[in-house]
Amino acid sequence: MAISFDQIPTNWRVPLIYAEIDPTQADQAAPAMPYRVLVLGQATATLAPVLAPQRVTSAAQAVSLFGAGSLLAAQAEAWFGANTTTEVYYVSVPEPEGAKATLLVTLTGTATTGGTISLYIGDDLVSVYVPPSTTAAVAATALIGAINAHGGWSAVAGGEAGKLTISAPSKGTVYNGVTVRVGYYQEQALPEGLSIAYAGTAPAPASPSPTYKISASLAGLIAFYGNQDPARPFQSLTIPGILPPLKNGLAGQLAGGSGVPDLAPLFAALGDDDWYHFFVSPWTDSATLAALKEEAERRFNAMLDKPTHIICAANGTHAQLGALGALHNSPHLTILGAGGPFTKQENNLLLFDGISTYYVNPDGGMTVERLITTYRENAWGAADRAYLDLNTLLTLAYLRYSYKTWMARIFPRHKLCDDSANFGVGQAITTPSIIKGETFAWFQSMEELGLVENADAFKDALIVERDPSDVCRVNIKLPPNLVNQLRVMAAKISFRL
Repeated sequence: MAISFDQIPTNWRVPLIYAEIDPTQADQAAPAMPYRVLVLGQATATLAPVLAPQRVTSAAQAVSLFGAGSLLAAQAEAWFGANTTTEVYYVSVPEPEGAKATLLVTLTGTATTGGTISLYIGDDLVSVYVPPSTTAAVAATALIGAINAHGGWSAVAGGEAGKLTISAPSKGTVYNGVTVRVGYYQEQALPEGLSIAYAGTAPAPASPSPTYKISASLAGLIAFYGNQDPARPFQSLTIPGILPPLKNGLAGQLAGGSGVPDLAPLFAALGDDDWYHFFVSPWTDSATLAALKEEAERRFNAMLDKPTHIICAANGTHAQLGALGALHNSPHLTILGAGGPFTKQENNLLLFDGISTYYVNPDGGMTVERLITTYRENAWGAADRAYLDLNTLLTLAYLRYSYKTWMARIFPRHKLCDDSANFGVGQAITTPSIIKGETFAWFQSMEELGLVENADAFKDALIVERDPSDVCRVNIKLPPNLVNQLRVMAAKISFRL
């Protein structure tokens, strides 16, 4: 028997017993692939941006790092409400050149009874008590003080009695569309005698939770459940901490914010060493998503093989969301349409536009209906369902990772020869047939995990061969049949009388 040793020399004559430890056969389980997530956002304007990702383990830590009321602090609040186990990093990009989103609010009248004004900016609640006979001007002044003390949002007098202007925490388009309303729940009515009005166009019905919070919470949900089983669908999972949409009720929205960040310095600073399975983006403008998609495509390439998926959410009417989806055709981008809620027919159309959908469950929670990518057509413009569902990308990422890990574990320092070679048992030698057998063993392990199916077809179509021009290389064609997800059940009841 010609055993291959790694540590004990073959020409050693000094007596005694020597034994080396070989760990290559120890771990026979399917490789684990822990997720790492990168949340992109902005710190408060008083803090300098730091392009180096920082690992964060709590919402409170995010506040201390990026400032109370900052975009990143809000995203961390939403993330940790959904996921406290996945490793997550946050990175603050520079505040863009531009303007802050604002909204002019007007209070009129005089309170005839005492009560609490419950003002929601997004899903942040600012409350002030006004006693009877409080004028609109006094109430507005009290609200300004409460908003400025809340952290993040700011407010100033609007030039006339009873008016106030609410401003976003920082510059940029990211805060455009954040809703402002008095009262979300039935018991939070404006005190009698007072009235409120909002400048600008009334917002389309949607969740009061800003889209940057929805995307962070959704990403936390995807990372938690996707890491447990990348092939299992996300439908019927409720997005934690997100207020359900309101179809009715007077509301205003912040507008006028301008400027988007330049992500090129961030990608240059990230380099290729760290692997982030998800980018969580609060921005959905074309320039930012184009940069993110380009980076995701680069990381998906076989020569880098650190695939990442972009998660974001967008508000808007049904037409606006459909138009947004039509701008993209990437397997690496998922956009949740957070407007609505829409009818089933409208959601069905959005799913053909590349927009992921939700529904409101009986308890009022915002619940995942179907998570897809924006990929709809191949390079020739033909309809293509290859990367339709997010589960497909997550499953493929794990299969590629697990196969590479499995093979590296089994054949760490092996010689290669043809199947016809005669070599001693125990030699660190492999052949195409041996590799083919290990590949099939890997497939069976993946099948046991419920990620693939039809082992016989895989075995028949599997190709393992030595490269004709490089004797040190083996070429392998893997034909896994991915399991699918139960999404639709159609029954026809043919009754008899």
